[in-house]
Amino acid sequence: MRDESRLFVMPRGGRSPNKHGHFRELAAHLPERSLLVLNDTRVLAARLQARKPTGGAVELLLTRAISAAPASGRPREAPGVGPGEGFSETWEALGRGLGNASLGLRLEIAGAAAAAPVVATLVERGEEGRFVVRLEGRGAPSLAAVLDSLAVQPPTPSTQSLVFVVWDNPPIVIGAGSYLDRLAALAGARNVFHDVGSPSAQVSIETIAARDPDFVALLSDSAVPPRYATRPEWRVVRAVRNARFLFLPGQLFGRPGPRAAEAIRELRRRLEAAP
Repeated sequence: MRDESRLFVMPRGGRSPNKHGHFRELAAHLPERSLLVLNDTRVLAARLQARKPTGGAVELLLTRAISAAPASGRPREAPGVGPGEGFSETWEALGRGLGNASLGLRLEIAGAAAAAPVVATLVERGEEGRFVVRLEGRGAPSLAAVLDSLAVQPPTPSTQSLVFVVWDNPPIVIGAGSYLDRLAALAGARNVFHDVGSPSAQVSIETIAARDPDFVALLSDSAVPPRYATRPEWRVVRAVRNARFLFLPGQLFGRPGPRAAEAIRELRRRLEAAP
């Protein structure tokens, strides 16, 4: 996914115009004997979906790490967390859906079945929805490792199909060469143009209709159907005719990055919630 990241090239001294490229082209822009410094600072996909013991939904946005320790140093085991390698981390977080929840409340962090289980405990309440939470888990050395596992696990069996339409006239769709194709597979959906090896390709509306996707996925920050949805030529596509659109916010889905695990979970949630 990192290879598809955008790269802005600004030559020193203004000797040539600035231009846009991709991260995979970085080596071509470096002069001989260049020193390349690697920044391996971790950024977490820090928006976590959780459940109360009653089943109520909670969202935690982690804002700052306070402390971290191996699970072996904990005085007790967290319920639902098994034996083996583990972690205990304390974070500041913004909480949504917690209301007047009491300190000590334990939340189950939602994730794929293959991911290590994580339990969050409210240990301190601040102002304006702020909390201090303790995150504990087994089967992984850190919370970051658990989140990473969501992005590298085998794809969920495909039960629904979709097409990513990035332009309508002429129709341009996403193929297997794009990271969006991989996100769809990990979320349990099948890109009907997975057989196209390039990141994108121009196709006909008739071809889209023939492949009959269950959904049309759009990178859009609003839930307003695209203008072409009312055009007669596009009504031959069943998903367009039935208004089965998936609106994917550009901030989360627009480019590869450290929030990939969050994007997978969000796409899976939207697929499951769709009628």
